[in-house]
Amino acid sequence: MHHKNLEIRGIPLSQLIIYLRELGGEQLTDPFPVLIKGDKWQAELLRQEEAAITSRFRVNAVFLVFKAPCEEVLDDVVARFRKKTIRVGG
Repeated sequence: MHHKNLEIRGIPLSQLIIYLRELGGEQLTDPFPVLIKGDKWQAELLRQEEAAITSRFRVNAVFLVFKAPCEEVLDDVVARFRKKTIRVGG
C-alpha cells in the first residue's frame, strides 16, 4: 500500500470532505479520523489544528493521508485533489 501525507491550510474541513466526495469517495466515519473511501483509494483526515502564519494571523490546518495499492492510482487521486485545493492570491 502506497501513501502520501498532506497538510492543507486555510480550507475548512467540511469543504475538504466535499472535495473528496466529488472525487468519488464515500465518507465512512465521523469524527476524527474521518475515513473516506473511493475506487482503489482512501483518505483519512487525521486531525485539525490552528496554524500561526504570523503572531496575529492564524488559519486551520488539516492533516490527511491518502492510500492506494499502486503509485499510479495514488498520484492520480492526489493530483485531482490538489487541483481542487489551489487558491489564487491577490
